[in-house]
Amino acid sequence: MIRIFVLLAVIGGTVLADAPGDSADERAIREVVRARESAWNSDNAARYRELMTEDVDNVSATGRIATGRDAVIALYTKQRQDVYKGAITTTPIESIRFIRADVALVNANFCLTGLPATDGTQVGERKGRLLFLFVKDQGHWRITAIRGMPETPIVAGK
Repeated sequence: MIRIFVLLAVIGGTVLADAPGDSADERAIREVVRARESAWNSDNAARYRELMTEDVDNVSATGRIATGRDAVIALYTKQRQDVYKGAITTTPIESIRFIRADVALVNANFCLTGLPATDGTQVGERKGRLLFLFVKDQGHWRITAIRGMPETPIVAGK
């Protein structure tokens, strides 16, 4: 009888280890969010691009929309030369919810510092929420949608 309980516990543990939301998937998603933050802050468009699916779509905190990886990178590049020039972001994750084994909804917060005002001074800190939709694509977690929702509107400087 004890062997049956041990066997069931081992089998149950194996099933749970492969369930959506296991720590390996969460760690992988957290790493992608950190890599995105690092790429965004260092103006590394090539690295940022690698973290997204081909059909990614983005609604920026400025309200601008981009569909497809090339369009998202073009918007990112344009905004880093304009409204986000010199800005640094932090994006701590608030929650990860697995919709399916290969789809996850990630709620994060953002804090932008170093935003330039139209007169060249610093705007100060801007905060808001980021919603990421992740899919597991060929064994790797990738961003397939991004929604930026500022606490207060972020208006393009130029």
